[in-house]
Amino acid sequence: PPAREARLALGAMAQAVDLSTTDAALKVWVGNLPKEAGPDDVKAHFSQLGKPVGVQILKPGVGIVAYATADEATGAISAFNGSDVGGQKIKTDVWSTTSTPRAPAARYLLSKLPEGTTEADLRAAFSKLGEIEEASVRVLDKGETVGSVKFTDPTAETRASMLGGGREVNGTKIAVQTHKMKKNEKNGGQPKEGKGGNGGGRGWRGGGAGWGSQDMGAMMMGAM
Repeated sequence: PPAREARLALGAMAQAVDLSTTDAALKVWVGNLPKEAGPDDVKAHFSQLGKPVGVQILKPGVGIVAYATADEATGAISAFNGSDVGGQKIKTDVWSTTSTPRAPAARYLLSKLPEGTTEADLRAAFSKLGEIEEASVRVLDKGETVGSVKFTDPTAETRASMLGGGREVNGTKIAVQTHKMKKNEKNGGQPKEGKGGNGGGRGWRGGGAGWGSQDMGAMMMGAM
């Protein structure tokens, strides 16, 4: 069929392009793709505007789309940022020759929440920073109330606001951290759960219990 022949032709053209030597101005960085998305899926989506001449998946969720002209690449960045691929809102940005842009964290971990905090309280406290896709609260075995919020379309401004310090819920100052920050802290030899902290610093160094690994995994999977 003509449609199949056209797709095969586009695929052959894409395979013939060496993206490592393609001018950065012709390439579009794509993030927040579904983990299972392949080159054909990305190519079909971006073919709605112009004709991509190359598609490469760098790692699950991140890829590159190359166009024949810089105008097409610029247009694609504007047109497809926030568009839907497989039920997820993807991110598009200019391609950097020095480093791959990172999409801002969507989920933030919250500790030192006041007793009785509800999901509605979290939405009320953070919805002014952006649309909240998910909010959850849990009371750990030692009585500490923790939670998380996940933003639908996070930006650099969202991250700065969340991690800038001084965030409060129901009048109580809380600690905010990303999953990566928590992981780095754990690998850096921070005090074990129940032994208190060193004082000072930002985030999770204060005394008291920390997140257990099982609680963290459940929170990040949205199981709570």
